[in-house]
Amino acid sequence: SGKSGRTMPNILDDIIASVVENKIPPNRAPKINVKSEVKDEPKDDRKCIQDDGNKLYSDIQYSWICDKHVLWLRDHKNNNNWKLFKECWKQGRPVLVSGMHKKMNFSLWKAESISLDFGNQQADILNCKDSIISSANVKEFWDGFEDVSKRQKVKNGETALLKLKDWPSGEDFKAMMPARYEDLLKSLPLPEYCSPEGKLNLASHLPGFFVRPDLGPRLCSAY
Repeated sequence: SGKSGRTMPNILDDIIASVVENKIPPNRAPKINVKSEVKDEPKDDRKCIQDDGNKLYSDIQYSWICDKHVLWLRDHKNNNNWKLFKECWKQGRPVLVSGMHKKMNFSLWKAESISLDFGNQQADILNCKDSIISSANVKEFWDGFEDVSKRQKVKNGETALLKLKDWPSGEDFKAMMPARYEDLLKSLPLPEYCSPEGKLNLASHLPGFFVRPDLGPRLCSAY
């Protein structure tokens, strides 16, 4: 406080009051302009696809399943499937394509055939009941694939739940199983996206200085 007995807060109050009086005349109340902006509600792209689908994709056989969350492409041979798939791919939505097995050579994928061609190889086999991994001939695994009586037993006599672990690896699949690799590739749905050479498969066209992801394929086998 100074000689006048006024404290610092009182001086600040006077300054603020003086500024307010100079800016706003006494007979005018300050106006507060509140501008309300009416924004359009965000469009539900999922609904748009479903609503416009009948018009834009009339040449594609498809349905919406799982409460309209999953697109089901019913004709795997339709060359225009990728157009509708692209719209779902943008949104990260799952797509089911049926009938792909009709293009595959069944004789190549039978357990007996795989056991005959690769039965002498060693592989890691995981027992899913106790998480124990053991090394065994691939033949032991495939012989029990279709014949329950040939499956391994655990200590209490129950049938083991086996998984062939990382066999063959994604990098080895093509070299080890060239005929099966080619059969699988020609049967892939939406080759524009799924084929390693697909024009819309961006991961396959990354420059060489990028670390490319493992695009497989992988053989996942368990019983």
